[in-house]
Amino acid sequence: MAWYDSFTNPAGLAGALGGGMMGVDPSQILKTSLGQTTDDPAIKAQQAELAQQLRNAAMGNAPSAAEMQQKQAMSNAAGSQFGLAMSQPGMAPGAAMHQASMGTANAQQDIAGQTAQLRAQEQERARMLYMQQLEQMRKDKLARDQINAQALGQTMQGVGKAATAGA
Repeated sequence: MAWYDSFTNPAGLAGALGGGMMGVDPSQILKTSLGQTTDDPAIKAQQAELAQQLRNAAMGNAPSAAEMQQKQAMSNAAGSQFGLAMSQPGMAPGAAMHQASMGTANAQQDIAGQTAQLRAQEQERARMLYMQQLEQMRKDKLARDQINAQALGQTMQGVGKAATAGA
């Protein structure tokens, strides 16, 4: 470890002082004060994965309930239109097929419009959740940084006291 590492890395400073102020490693203060919520690598990885999934949903690159509903509704609309057209008494088969095709096209236009609205709502909700997740991750990092800075300050005070006591 280079001499400057002890001033830029709280754990290095603690090691340089023989264990830090009162034998406490400042890097451990973070783990004990915040618990396993923000400093645990597994939790950090889960937060990052969740953020990526929310980002994908916000960008429209995730599975969509609206699209699944759209497929089901379009299938139902086509079946209904063809069933209705074929049940008309006295209608020629070609005319029935034409009427069913026109009815299906109209229904699909309506369904596509509704799906677009639902999809936009899904993406907006995902954007909000994504922003909240990023904000929480930022707050966690600020809390870690603040605790590390406080630990470093306490350790530096211990260095100053040790230096003046030894002089």
